[in-house]
Amino acid sequence: MRRKLVASLLVLSVIILQVWFSYIAIRYPVIGIFVEHTDQGPWVISDFQDNETSKQLGVNIGDIVVSIDGRSLESNLSIKRWGAIYLAESFEVVRGDTTATVYTKLFQSSSAYNVLPIANEALCFFMGFLIYFKARSLSSSRILSVLFFNMAIIYMSLLGSGRGDMVAKIIIIVSMTALPVVFLHFLCAFLKEKGGIPYSKKLIKGLYILPIIINILALLMINPEIASHLYTIMITLTMLFFIVGTLAVLGTLGYFCIKHRRKNDYFSMIVKLIWVTLFLSFAPFILLSFLPRLLTGQDLVEPLYTGWFITLFPLSFAYLILAKRLYDIEIFIRRILVAFVISIVPAAAITLLSATIFRTKVSIETHVFVLVVTIVAMTCLLYSLEYLTSKLEPIFFPRKYHLRHALHKLADHLGSIKSFRELREIVLVDIKGTLDVFGCAIVFNFSDRLDVIDEGEIAIKGVPAQFHGEEMLVDELSYFMLGMHEEYECYLVLTRKRNQTHLNREEIEWLRPIVSNLRISIENLYLIQKLEMRLYEITSQVSNAEATGDILWLRKAMFEIQEKERNRIAMDLHDSTMQDLFLMKRRLNIFLEGKEPLSIDQRKDIGRMMEHLDLINVNLRQNCLDLNPYLIKAVGLIQTINQWLDVGLNEFEVKFSSSSEMIVESIDIEAKKHLFRITQELVSNARKHSNASRLSIKLSVLDDFICLYYHDNGSGFNMKAIPNLERLQVVGSGGLGIMQIKSRVSLLNGVVGIDSKIGQGTKVTVRIPIGSSVQHQQL
Repeated sequence: MRRKLVASLLVLSVIILQVWFSYIAIRYPVIGIFVEHTDQGPWVISDFQDNETSKQLGVNIGDIVVSIDGRSLESNLSIKRWGAIYLAESFEVVRGDTTATVYTKLFQSSSAYNVLPIANEALCFFMGFLIYFKARSLSSSRILSVLFFNMAIIYMSLLGSGRGDMVAKIIIIVSMTALPVVFLHFLCAFLKEKGGIPYSKKLIKGLYILPIIINILALLMINPEIASHLYTIMITLTMLFFIVGTLAVLGTLGYFCIKHRRKNDYFSMIVKLIWVTLFLSFAPFILLSFLPRLLTGQDLVEPLYTGWFITLFPLSFAYLILAKRLYDIEIFIRRILVAFVISIVPAAAITLLSATIFRTKVSIETHVFVLVVTIVAMTCLLYSLEYLTSKLEPIFFPRKYHLRHALHKLADHLGSIKSFRELREIVLVDIKGTLDVFGCAIVFNFSDRLDVIDEGEIAIKGVPAQFHGEEMLVDELSYFMLGMHEEYECYLVLTRKRNQTHLNREEIEWLRPIVSNLRISIENLYLIQKLEMRLYEITSQVSNAEATGDILWLRKAMFEIQEKERNRIAMDLHDSTMQDLFLMKRRLNIFLEGKEPLSIDQRKDIGRMMEHLDLINVNLRQNCLDLNPYLIKAVGLIQTINQWLDVGLNEFEVKFSSSSEMIVESIDIEAKKHLFRITQELVSNARKHSNASRLSIKLSVLDDFICLYYHDNGSGFNMKAIPNLERLQVVGSGGLGIMQIKSRVSLLNGVVGIDSKIGQGTKVTVRIPIGSSVQHQQL
């Protein structure tokens, strides 16, 4: 409660001071005409705060000032306190025999006395509140916000100080004295948080006593008789304390630099960079403003200008803390310095051009101001150029922006690909849509065949023999090499774009990282399938009696993973595609039964569409049954095989028979599923390789075995070539054929016999012990 009250009072005080100083700045210009007199002589103009004052008001050094606002100079508070004319609307001047009244409202003071303080004040208040509300959990961040508030009050007080306001001058003296102490406090807290370096809180509290003492002494300036002399002394002490305090901070940091110079760690690097940044921030202010005034009584450069450099240090830390890029401070400083160096030449050219055009109207100080502001502005612009470019990229470079986002999307998709089928569904679809081509494909060129995964309108007849290098344009097709393997070569092939143009350079460059990532993904898929083939080979060659626990676990796990994936795909088809087809058929039915008359041709067309939908629905049901033989549990193994053969095998003359159905149906559900999958695999091989027209499948019981007999009239194969036939099929999802069958039979403790001759078909006999069941082991 007490903290809120104190904070409210401080905020209220700042608001009152802001209103007061703004009122003074609006009503009075910065005149600053210094006068002096002897006990018996008149008040004579001795100097000007700004050289422009003499030119605009038409007064010169030596002119006699008779009155201010119609009253004698002795009654004017500005004359009593500072020996200068401030806060005056008019004054009367005598030059020789001429007397004139000068109206200050005609005077236009330099914009530096109004614009720069307000700009710096707004910036410091904004950064102070931003840090306080965004990162006040850290002690160093809270102190940094106090540092910004202290600097904001200094800039706010400059509006009144330049016009002779006593309150503003007192605030500036106190705040300037406190500034190096707050800087030191911030650095100590920061180094403790980042490097674990302890510091004496009592020493810091002791240093804060000095600004309090200065504040008490500054209050004595209320007495007009001693205000001017005391102000001169206080300003000198403030500048000395500021210089000494800054040197103390630099010395402390230098000590840590020497102490940690041999440590090549983050803390050593950040201390060095803080020292450099602090020096660059304070050196211009001290060397160009405070030190020359102490030695000669005159500034080389107005503190209004050099004061901008002081804000660089806290602004840098504020940016790094708020952006959470503190560990990138070295990169940040390097980029700022590079941007600063690059900005010097164009800023100097702009200043030179300005000086050439306005050489008789503008002072040298204004040209220096233009140079400094231009350098700072261009430095900030160059530093933020990367950020601005990324934000404005959708407007200025829409195609580049679209390609970049598509690249990120593709990169994410490539990391999730688990099968060659997904290359078409995920990658090729995105490439085709992004580049707006007719079609694209991934081509696997084996020594004896060409396998293609395609999307869109593309016809691949072969790979050009003259292909060399990474990319090539042949017969309106663009070829990109995806990799060369001992068994195959792989290419990405694209057609022309839909606007009948070839890929441009930007699109080809966009494809390069995709080709690189795609090459890795395909290689990984190849290795995974090769490993899978090796696992099936191992599990198919070892019987359950000979297998160890690991082999049994691996064998069962492989088939369970297959079943889960098949069930998932079957559910997706049933819940999405089949439901969509059912809804479409219902809508067509409603359309046929509607009140609006349809022509005979329209009714025929809709009828044909519904027949086609029925055919698609039947095929999908068959696919779902292939993937998930849910009927086995409901009607049994024999009826499931019967239904599957009746619906899905129109290209064969199939004869299926069975006997001893009661004994067959008595085996457990897992064994039934494996027998169904074996039957599927045998028929699938007949579809792909045998060129058969008749199939014979029989399921019976002989002795203590369930026997599955298979015979086709196909082309057959050479039994000696079985090892070569079992090689990995890289593309497609046809499975591993004979190895799958052998592995499933081994899992059921059975035996498989294969007999085939070229031109005489193939016979397969599978014998499964009736008492056998799949061994359920904990996965």
